Amino acid sequence: MKKLRARAIRAASFSANDWRILCESTFTLVGMHLALRLVGFPRVVSWAARTRTARSTTWSSVEVEHAARFVATAGRLTGLLCLPRALTLTRMLARRGVTTKLRIGVRPEGDELLAHAWVEWMGRALNDDEASLQRFAPFERALDGISNV
Repeated sequence: MKKLRARAIRAASFSANDWRILCESTFTLVGMHLALRLVGFPRVVSWAARTRTARSTTWSSVEVEHAARFVATAGRLTGLLCLPRALTLTRMLARRGVTTKLRIGVRPEGDELLAHAWVEWMGRALNDDEASLQRFAPFERALDGISNV
């Protein structure tokens, strides 16, 4: 009950812009999840990374990190995992003219190969902590030509 109350208090402190970004994050995240199933990975990645050239905005690092936090929140609300989250953050920032790099890495665990997706901006991960990413070997060339760098 305390957790729910704390979340309600935090949500009540959101600005109109916070709610707008949270709603955009949630709808884009669900759309990415569906698009991955209906359209396929290469086309979705290409579309997500396409930057808007007609109207470029300059977002500060605070705004970029703020968007990353709201995408993470939307991910927790929807239960969707790293790939749709990374694609959502890539798309939201690309729409605002922010150049990012979608990264995908793998790591062996027992007899399985685990994969993870994240977004880098200015050389650092936006939607994950650097320590947890050290365990993944990123594909260096797998996404060449479909990144917005």
